[in-house]
Amino acid sequence: YDVKQVFIHYGDPYEAGILGGKEKWIGKREEMIYKKRLPYQIWWTTTLLPEYKRCKYYFELRTEKEVWYYFEDGFLTEEQLRMDGRMQQCFIVPWMNPADINRTPAWVNETIWYQIFPDRFCNGTPEKNGDDITPWRNHGTVTNEEKFGGNLEGIRQRLSYLQELGITGIYLNPIMKAESNHKYDTTDYTKIDPSFGDAETMKALCREAHEKGIRIMVDAVFNHSGRKFEPWLDILEHGKESRYVDWFMVEDWNQVQKRGDTRDRRFYSFAFTDGMPKLNTNKEEVIQYFCKICEDWVREFDIDGIRFDVGNEVSHRFLKRIREHLKTIKPDIYLLGEIWHDASQWLQGDEYDSVMNYPLLSGIHDFFLDKTMKKEEFEYMVNRCYTMYMQQNNDVLFNLLDSHDTERLTEEIQQQNNVVHRDSAGNHQRPEGSLESSKVNDHVQRNHAAGNQHGNEEIPCIRRAGAELVCFLAQRIGANDAEKHVQAHADQHTLERNKHRRPEGSAIDDILIAFQREIHRPQRNQSAGGRGLI
Repeated sequence: YDVKQVFIHYGDPYEAGILGGKEKWIGKREEMIYKKRLPYQIWWTTTLLPEYKRCKYYFELRTEKEVWYYFEDGFLTEEQLRMDGRMQQCFIVPWMNPADINRTPAWVNETIWYQIFPDRFCNGTPEKNGDDITPWRNHGTVTNEEKFGGNLEGIRQRLSYLQELGITGIYLNPIMKAESNHKYDTTDYTKIDPSFGDAETMKALCREAHEKGIRIMVDAVFNHSGRKFEPWLDILEHGKESRYVDWFMVEDWNQVQKRGDTRDRRFYSFAFTDGMPKLNTNKEEVIQYFCKICEDWVREFDIDGIRFDVGNEVSHRFLKRIREHLKTIKPDIYLLGEIWHDASQWLQGDEYDSVMNYPLLSGIHDFFLDKTMKKEEFEYMVNRCYTMYMQQNNDVLFNLLDSHDTERLTEEIQQQNNVVHRDSAGNHQRPEGSLESSKVNDHVQRNHAAGNQHGNEEIPCIRRAGAELVCFLAQRIGANDAEKHVQAHADQHTLERNKHRRPEGSAIDDILIAFQREIHRPQRNQSAGGRGLI
């Protein structure tokens, strides 16, 4: 790297007088000492506290032999900087209006999330099972058509178990009325799906979770609806004469009832799936409808967060309006977008609070798969993810190793490196093609998906599986101290965070500590510090 030091020159824009006159603005000079390495540059950062809520600034870059000054319109030499009469194009923050500040809910910073696919977690009412409920099992494959009878009552009954695991937030896959098992084809946004329970059960779940210090986040499918959503049924019946004509994106009204994928563009849908017609979130009536839906969820159930499915395809206007509406009702509600790429444009403080950190997930998966990647490349990947967003958003990022939409990381490791976690019967299986179950990180593997629904005895297995994951990561990046530490303490419940720290500023160390901390997750009356990966 050519640049060895960076200084920032900053101050109030009017410190030397009104702009445009003969003022000689200089500003204060302060070294920027916080930095992270990227493949081709170093990312430097600092924090300023403008005394008058305005800030004018430029940068001073020092190499071993040269000094350059970086302004809004480019670079200047020392001679150019000192030139009499030069109007310097400094960077400007004109005024820090409170309404424009990117604010995120502080409670999310310390939350350890547990994702639950409701049908595959726990059946709390087995006495009500019909013929459509498949008996619970811990072997074989699972299909989307199978129903195991997991429901909200089952989750409520297992809150103490979840509390013992150390989790402080539950992310529920869709629970509103829908045709399919996965419930991403909503038919009624106002009703809990009968297979999961009813409004009273949901209220009880949220209330009792809150009593145990656990927050609840629900999945919102507003990019598209199901085929039996009332407005879409009206479209199919009345065509262009439907009162919901603007609620969807239809291009060929003569073919709207045709079944089959939507590559012919007769109407737009999620991923060419004709059973999931795309909602027109640009339209005022649609925006108002879903603002009211979200409001009702908050007021009736007291939910703490909403995860927006296909969060990069709904309109920015839609998200701005929903945020403004909900933050007025519940200021600390957590609004999370499902976005798999750089989401900077959604994280300016007026749409999502944060996003699912799929770039980090992808980088970790690639690092396990690609044996040609060096440990420095792993560091660059982590640092790239960290430097994409404002710190407010980084504080509440939904970090994850895998989800219901991806392969399990531990299974990829098994396939590539014979690192395997087996259940108590010695089996290791994956429900091929299924939308999978609840989990704490990747350490709760297959047991809840189709087998052990009452499992406090699983915790040692969870920790051993996680230890294998960390040991392999340590091997890949050459972190021998961390590897020995995890092997020696694989079944302990605590981690002394600072014993095996790598040099200050090492992203690799931070990621190892995060992995390790989740394996040795302490009881709720202990503290390991910081936040871990989900």
